[in-house]
Amino acid sequence: MREPAPDLDRLRAHDPAAQAALFREHRQGLQRLAACLLPPGADAEALVADLFIDFFQVYVHELRSAVAVPAYLRIMVVRRAQRLKARSARQGSLPVSEPADTQAPSPDDAAAQRTYLRWLEECLSALTARARSVLRLQYGHGLTFAEAGAQLGVSKQAAGKMSLKSVQSLRECLAARESGGGA
Repeated sequence: MREPAPDLDRLRAHDPAAQAALFREHRQGLQRLAACLLPPGADAEALVADLFIDFFQVYVHELRSAVAVPAYLRIMVVRRAQRLKARSARQGSLPVSEPADTQAPSPDDAAAQRTYLRWLEECLSALTARARSVLRLQYGHGLTFAEAGAQLGVSKQAAGKMSLKSVQSLRECLAARESGGGA
């Protein structure tokens, strides 16, 4: 039996009931797919949670047909799992983004940037999935605490506290890494 197509207009309007229904309907299947594709030790639940946040904020607006939603979600899982697998295969070798000016960083600066990016990734992985989601919504999508809280089903104050606590945790983690030589 074919599942009913979600209401794209309600999803595009960020209707919490429509988003929750879509999440409940597809979460388990997407997590099973992610678990099959991800490298050992990777968190399929976190991947799917982040995927839904990105889908509701950005990608739902790109779809023209509601019947395409399940296939689009599966494609997103496959692509993200492939990226995570490739990243883990590089063993922490993260690409360094180009600085704002056109001069290439010195080899020492580039090595330091890679080290800090690796540390940041490790510190971020120590946060809860919900804390990472708040940071992604706030810094990645430019949402306010009220908008991020609405997406996560918490109050504006709870989203703000979570964000501030997460940023403080990241600062402490990075400072500990720097003072401890990366240990």
